[in-house]
Amino acid sequence: MALSKPYCTVADVQSYTGDSSISTSTCEDAINNASRFVEQHCRRSFWYQDYTSSHFTIDYRDITPEMIFLPWPIITLTEVKQEDSVLETDAYTGMSDGRIRLRKNSSSYWQSIRRNKYQFNAELDIKIKGTFGYAISGVTAPPTDADFPASVRRATIIIASAFTDENEEAAIFGQGNPIPIKDIPEEAYKLLKEYRRAAI
Repeated sequence: MALSKPYCTVADVQSYTGDSSISTSTCEDAINNASRFVEQHCRRSFWYQDYTSSHFTIDYRDITPEMIFLPWPIITLTEVKQEDSVLETDAYTGMSDGRIRLRKNSSSYWQSIRRNKYQFNAELDIKIKGTFGYAISGVTAPPTDADFPASVRRATIIIASAFTDENEEAAIFGQGNPIPIKDIPEEAYKLLKEYRRAAI
């Protein structure tokens, strides 16, 4: 299986394990599974997201009255829209860490709403346009963005290396065939801790 939106490379895994004899296909399977595990564990994707021509609808759980929390960093933010109303660009700030914060700007149309203070309404659809995540060169190599977290790549390497093992353990109560056990090293969880989004 070829690599698909990976967060590390075959060479990374072979170097970490110290075993260059691990086949490319085994490494690729392990890396793909590890990359999807990282996304599931962190409840977010670190991949490049292109919403320049179509809108992304924000999950209502990521909306507060004055702040929106996106599941990825912001590269460009070209539009914020609540229902059919487009928010003026001088009324908000898109921050690189994935937050969209309202600005108190007297020239903003939204200043006339809710006692001169516009608020995001989680009960309405809020949509955005732009590019998000981390820059890539293609879908078969890790993000090339200089800001792509080294901890995420390191954790993926550790997890993928664990997934290449063929450790086995007897079935419960000693019955049935042995099943492969893929333990995730604690170090990987520690590396991902600061990138894990809170569950709501």
